[in-house]
Amino acid sequence: MATSEKIPYAVVGRGSNTLFDDRGFDGLAIINRYSSISEITPGRFRVASGTSLPLLSMKTTTKGWGGLEWSLGIPGSIGGALTMNAGASQSEISDSLEEIVYLHETGEIETFKREDLTFSYRRSPFQEMKGVILEATFALTNDPEARGRQLAVFEERRRKQPYHEPSLGCIFRNPMGISCGKLIEELGLKGMKMGGAHISPLHGNFITNPNEGTARDVFALIQLIEEKMWAEKELHLEKEIRIVPYSI
Repeated sequence: MATSEKIPYAVVGRGSNTLFDDRGFDGLAIINRYSSISEITPGRFRVASGTSLPLLSMKTTTKGWGGLEWSLGIPGSIGGALTMNAGASQSEISDSLEEIVYLHETGEIETFKREDLTFSYRRSPFQEMKGVILEATFALTNDPEARGRQLAVFEERRRKQPYHEPSLGCIFRNPMGISCGKLIEELGLKGMKMGGAHISPLHGNFITNPNEGTARDVFALIQLIEEKMWAEKELHLEKEIRIVPYSI
């Protein structure tokens, strides 16, 4: 209906890595609540796109399956994680992917095999496509040590990232494999505030919102980082977050 009536739409999973304009969105916001996890054969899981990524991570590692242990504590949905090719600790969600079922905005449903898709650092073909991921199948490995590694990675993440405050997650992609958080720290911007938002004193690539900050506050900090990074290091930063404008 949205396409036939030419109504702009934005599909949202759990909202992580997504920043809406303060005015909202002049269109149809579709919240994906399609959630399910099925072990179809040992180690192969079919997962609905609205399923919590940390939930899948916990369920698989507690059964002794490895491949997604790195994702505990990353508060996104499966659909969003695949679209962004989410990753951490030298792993990416596409590493364990077997196939994806995709709904085009025309209504056509298509199944993509992993070998037919090209993923790279925080990129997937779905960023350029019109539609929504419906389901994905993951092939995991038998690994009794996966749960222990998962807990260790999670504790390290909690120590280094501002889990105690609301945030969008990492704002920028790491340029050329260099830690963007470290680069922002070198600019002396950690702790910088705009309105109710601030650049986390714990990790420079996080903008947190402890005091009812606005999208405008976040945009101002993003612009500050971009301008200073270019002025002092001649580096152009690429955003990792998805920005949804008021109208598209």
